[in-house]
Amino acid sequence: MNYDETVASGAEQYRDVLDALDAVGLGGEFIQTGGMCAALEVILDGGYYLLFTDQEDTLAWRREDHQGWLVGLYQADERRTVDGPLRYLLHPDGSPEKAVDLAQRVLKGETL
Repeated sequence: MNYDETVASGAEQYRDVLDALDAVGLGGEFIQTGGMCAALEVILDGGYYLLFTDQEDTLAWRREDHQGWLVGLYQADERRTVDGPLRYLLHPDGSPEKAVDLAQRVLKGETL
């Protein structure tokens, strides 16, 4: 597969999560953050975005290899830097429902 086909395939692996996020007004996309590290990204108003990865690593390219969620809130000017998220939550449940729950909680100000 070429690059575009690989990213499209990754997006299809997480279609259930992207659809669940979209259903609550958090339309996102499957992205490659550099070095072929995958994530889900939701661009927010005001120069912020949410990034969804596996609980302890980058997002698995195959949904069957996905393990839990880490959802972080970032400022757009700090995209993908080592500084890390403004706040984040993580959980071993890798379901679409948990991704939505963590996103909503992070947006409300909860953090670890």
